[in-house]
Amino acid sequence: MSNRLRASARNTGSKPGPASKTPDDRAERRICARFVRSLDAMLERPAWLLSGTGLAGGNELPETVCVGQYITIMSNIARHAPDPAYFIDFLEAGVPYFRGGIDLATRYAPDIRSAFAILPRFANERPGIFEHRLSMDACTLTLELEARVTLGKARPILTGAPLLFLARVAAANLGHPVHEARIELRHREVPYADRLREAFRCHVDFAAPRDAISLPRALALRPSVTHDAAVWTEALARCEAELVPSQPMAGWAARTRGACCNLLTSTGRVPRLEQVAGELGVSARTLIRHLKAEDTRFHALVDALLQERSEVLLRKNGMAIRSVAEQLGLSDASDFNRRFRRWFGITPSQYRARANLPATAQSSAEDAVSRRRATAAATSAAGSQSAPSGSSRAYS
Repeated sequence: MSNRLRASARNTGSKPGPASKTPDDRAERRICARFVRSLDAMLERPAWLLSGTGLAGGNELPETVCVGQYITIMSNIARHAPDPAYFIDFLEAGVPYFRGGIDLATRYAPDIRSAFAILPRFANERPGIFEHRLSMDACTLTLELEARVTLGKARPILTGAPLLFLARVAAANLGHPVHEARIELRHREVPYADRLREAFRCHVDFAAPRDAISLPRALALRPSVTHDAAVWTEALARCEAELVPSQPMAGWAARTRGACCNLLTSTGRVPRLEQVAGELGVSARTLIRHLKAEDTRFHALVDALLQERSEVLLRKNGMAIRSVAEQLGLSDASDFNRRFRRWFGITPSQYRARANLPATAQSSAEDAVSRRRATAAATSAAGSQSAPSGSSRAYS
């Protein structure tokens, strides 16, 4: 594929069209651009790839792009690349379609139905392109994709990729291709239709009334050969943590928060000002100025993000305190305890107790250690106060 695409980058002479316009404000939301960055490099940075997006190629291409920009890029590929089906090679190579908890959850779910149910539950809350609708009757499980924005010429690429991902998920859960599955695609048959059928390894309908994957109920409920209970539980915890509720924001505050969420999820560390500014394509000083104009500060946004995520992790997942600290990108449990006391005036353990939430055995052990340390410190302090003055001076 790469040789054909490189040839396209050098030889395509037609001029790219303008950016597609979408009426939905979801087009301004940002999504991961790792596929785009990889394609830009593989195609040797052709001018047509990013045409109409307002993005610059090379090292300046950001980690995230707007949904509308992403659709424009896919439209450019559909028009100018000799092999628009690049996504087939990506997915067959094992490149994950989703990031973070969703990717883990679909890989290690108890069965196909549980794996598919992750998308309506969590992916619909992300700033993506589709709404996912899952249904199951006495015979069939169906997951349908409904576009949130106008897809235009990018539709074959944008619908083919997630449906191929779902077919791969089903095959991995069963340990073999799901020939009994059925793929429905709303667009007309494409030049690479045979490659697409071969990749799906099941029946494919073009010009269908919807974009969907269906398979027999019995297969959807069959226990998965890849299920791992511990990883599944951790994956669900990550999915929950990535759905932190937040107050509506606008402008630079919203963009900064979005970049912080992406960095925290992808790196597992508390985002730094310089990192976030780089994600947004501005200097740290410029970002500070923009946030100040919106009456907020970078550290306040990060602090609020960590505070909200800590509540989600503590309330819904029953994770050990140390694990919660790690999920927040903090150095250790004591750092988390200090921050949590500052946020809520109580410790994480007290928060759980007041909310009548279960604590894990590890959390209980950590709390016991903390109590022993506190008792030892108090005893030591009391001993120092009751010691003779000479002893006090000797150790001062």
